[in-house]
Parts: sequence; C-alpha cells; structure tokens
Amino acid sequence: MKDFDVIVVGAGPTGIVAANLLGRLGLHTLAVDREADVYDLPRAAALHDDVQRLLDRAGLLEPILPATQEHVGAEFVDREGRRLTGVEFPGLRGPEGFPPLLAIAQPDIERLWRGCLSQQDKAELRVSHEVRSLRIGEEEVCVELLDRRDGRSYEVRSKWLIAADGASSFVRRSSGIAWESLGYDHEWLVVDVERDPSVALTPLCTQICDPARPVTMIPMPGPNLPETEPSR
Repeated sequence: MKDFDVIVVGAGPTGIVAANLLGRLGLHTLAVDREADVYDLPRAAALHDDVQRLLDRAGLLEPILPATQEHVGAEFVDREGRRLTGVEFPGLRGPEGFPPLLAIAQPDIERLWRGCLSQQDKAELRVSHEVRSLRIGEEEVCVELLDRRDGRSYEVRSKWLIAADGASSFVRRSSGIAWESLGYDHEWLVVDVERDPSVALTPLCTQICDPARPVTMIPMPGPNLPETEPSR
C-alpha cells in the first residue's frame, strides 16, 4: 500500500488540472482514470479569463495556446440570418491580461495536460484504473484500485481525496453524497462539424433567435498540437 497526500479520482479536465496544480505545490498526488485515453469529442467550447488565470498559475496555459483561438465577439440574428444585435471585442484583455474567452479543442488540451503531469516529480497519472471501493477514516482515505489492463487489485491511501469522476461519480454514490438538481430541464442536440476550408463562416459566436428551433453556433479550433507523451 502506497501513501499519497491527495488522490484525484477522474482525470478529465477538472481532475487533471487539479493534479497538476497540487503537484506544483509540492503535494504527492495520484490521479486515476478508468479509461485509457480522453474522450475524443469536444464538449467544453471556451475558457474564460479567470480560468486562464488559474491555468497560467498551474503552468498549463502556455502549452495549449496552439490549440486555442480568441473569441472576437458574438451576435444575435433572426431566423433569416438578419442581425439583431451583437458585439465585437478583438484584442480585448481583462484585468489579469487575458482575453475574455479562448475557444479550445478539448481532446487536444486534455492530452497535453496529461503529458504535463507525466513530467512532474510529485504527481502521477494511472489510466485504465477503476476505483472499486473506498474506506474513509478520520485521518485518511483508503482506495481499492483495479488495473483494468491485467485485472490486478491493490490499495492506496491518502490524506485527502478529490472526486472529479463526473456525473456518474462512484465516489459520490459510495459516500452517500446527494445529487442536487438546479432544475434545468431543456434538451439540446450538440453537433460537431468540420468546416470545408473553402467555406467562409463568421468568426463570431452566433445565436439564431428562432423560437421554433433556436440554434447556437460556436467557432472552435481544430486539432493543432504536437504528439504528447502517452499516459502510463
């Protein structure tokens, strides 16, 4: 059994950023994820300036800049595409010196953040590892892990545990933590489209204000990062 200061369950964007930041602060940190690789489709579309500040502190902003682009504004149009209102802000910087919004290619930046973690002395990532059980004591947490590659189970301990394992969180269920609904009950269909370079589209985020079928269009960068070191 090996001891850590912090175990992070779930190595999606929240968990991998937390693990990188904790490692930089000198805490012996283990991040685990049940999947071998990141989810290969984009979900989050942008990082606002306060998130960029946090990433900069963790050393995770500059490496991902090739896979981002600045949002330059937004507009609202009617169902025929006629502009109702909008705003442009090219080159704008907030009080921290960052652009208001950076569009991202999420799978690329997650893989790069995993590569950043592999370069740290105090933090490590174990993929294809599933949490099987938790024992929460007064001063430590004992976690049983299953290595899905060979079926081996073993235990690790930590002073703290961060549950970043998403909507179906095993940690939340096993710890009896209630799920709080904020009451949003609208369903949206999300479609990712690769643009033909010969087709010109607006660089603005666009909201089509059609009461019968509202549509939000968000320009996002495509894959644009070098190969990163594979996860262990």
